[in-house]
Amino acid sequence: MTNLHKALLWLLVLAALATGLCQAWMRYLLDPVDAFSAWNHPWQGMIESLHVFVAPLLTLVLGYTLAAHARVRWQSPSTHKKRRRSGALVTGLLLVLILSGAWMTAWSYPEGKAIAWIHGIAGSLFGLAFLGHALRKQRG
Repeated sequence: MTNLHKALLWLLVLAALATGLCQAWMRYLLDPVDAFSAWNHPWQGMIESLHVFVAPLLTLVLGYTLAAHARVRWQSPSTHKKRRRSGALVTGLLLVLILSGAWMTAWSYPEGKAIAWIHGIAGSLFGLAFLGHALRKQRG
């Protein structure tokens, strides 16, 4: 992977995590500004739009990463099993995020709320797994 690819990947992961956590904070932890408002915060719509914009870009870059980085490492006998497992965990969580993100638009309350929680938990775990995979790679 080139340095530009790594920088873009980290930038998009951090942007998706930041906008997702900010969206969850605004939606579930803040009181509505107005009794008739659909949003709990004036920036909530913008943050959600940013998240919906950044997440497909991240998916595209992670797809390229699977082709350029993961496939080569998976087929190499010198790659350590723990690194392959952590990469497979990141990939599995990515699939959960993609599916739950698409399904949130299809279902309303109460199923939609459950899917939103699954999406949020999977997103948090994805961030931790991605960081763990990157740190494991640096350790050798």
